[in-house]
Amino acid sequence: MRPTETSARVETLTLGYRTGSELLTRSVAREIGGINGMRPETFARIERQLRAEAQQEGIAHFVIGVAVFRDSKLLLVRRVPDDYHGGMFELPGGGLESGETFAECVARELFEETGLRVRTITDYRGGFDYATRTKAKVRKYSFVVEAEPGEIALAPGEHDAYAWIGPGELDELPMAPDMRKTVSALISDTL
Repeated sequence: MRPTETSARVETLTLGYRTGSELLTRSVAREIGGINGMRPETFARIERQLRAEAQQEGIAHFVIGVAVFRDSKLLLVRRVPDDYHGGMFELPGGGLESGETFAECVARELFEETGLRVRTITDYRGGFDYATRTKAKVRKYSFVVEAEPGEIALAPGEHDAYAWIGPGELDELPMAPDMRKTVSALISDTL
């Protein structure tokens, strides 16, 4: 199947994401709120705090979600049908590799999944916990980026469609409940 852009209605499915806790402390939220392009030292400090909080809660597996806006629309990608959570839309992103920083993961995952390159990371937008087929608890963090101009080139075997959505289009796409909550907050807070 060739990757496609879609805005068509798709039947809504129920997924097994578990509701997570609010992960960003108020002090860090105030520190980065409204910054246009996070300084590397600020981002590193946020990563250290997030890792420490997760470690205290026994969480060792991380996934990064990347929010890209263009023309007042948010980019979402659809997982291939035969994959875990197949047919569901999500933010581009993926698992943190061993020895990788969150910033490196943001850049790598956005490029691998969409062909877009990160210009700058502008904001941290929280996270949630969920279970996978092989891991009892994974923490997913979401970051907003400004991407370089370019065409979407989806990763074959991972995603088969993408959509740029605005506030009125959120209910049209199937998504896990926690992802829908994250995407809804991104759209309402950003647009």
